[in-house]
Amino acid sequence: MMSFCKPKRIFYGVRIGLITMGLFINLVTLAQNEHDEADTIKPKQWKFETSRQLADTTWWALQQKTKSELISLLPTIDVITTTLDSLLIKTNPQVIKIKYNTILAKINKQVKVLNAKAKVNKIKLKTCEKGNVKIEEGQDDKGNVFAYITIGSHKNKRDFVIKFVALYLNHSWYLVDELELEFPEDDPYYKIPEKSPMKIKRK
Repeated sequence: MMSFCKPKRIFYGVRIGLITMGLFINLVTLAQNEHDEADTIKPKQWKFETSRQLADTTWWALQQKTKSELISLLPTIDVITTTLDSLLIKTNPQVIKIKYNTILAKINKQVKVLNAKAKVNKIKLKTCEKGNVKIEEGQDDKGNVFAYITIGSHKNKRDFVIKFVALYLNHSWYLVDELELEFPEDDPYYKIPEKSPMKIKRK
C-alpha cells in the first residue's frame, strides 16, 4: 500500500499535471517537429516497485556518467504502449514513439545541464557519497501517481541535491522530468547562515 503525502497536494497536482501535459499532449506539434532517431540504445529492463529503489539507481546511473544507464530508467516504448488508450494508438500509430522521444529529449537536455553545472563547480559525482533521500509521493485528479525525489550529497564542503520527478506506470517507477543539480543558494529564499560570534578565552 502506497502512502501519499498530504501537504501541498494541490500544488503537486497542478505541477504534475503540467509535466504530464508537456510529455503526453500537443501531439500534432510534436509530430511536425519530430526527428525520427534510430534507437541505437537498448535499455535494461528495470522493475522498481518503490520510488526509493528508483532514487538509489538514479544516483548510481549518474555516477556512471554513461547515457545508456540513465536512459534505462525512462519508461520504455512497451510501457508507454500499455498506458495509452487503444483507440488513440489506432488513430495515431506514431503517438507512442512521439511520447518516448519527448521524454528522452527532455532528460538528455537536463542531464547535459546537470553535468555542466557539476563541472563548473568542480563536483565529480563518481567520488560523492549519497546522503539523505527525501521522497514526496502524490496522486493527481487523473490518477497519475508521481513522486518528487531529492537526493542529498556534498563535496568540498559544499552541500547539493539531485532532484527529479518520477511517475508510476504499469507497476513500476520511472524517471520522467525535472532532473537537476541544485545548491542551497539556488533557492531564491535562501539565507546565508549567520556565523556564531567568536568566543574569547579569559585568563
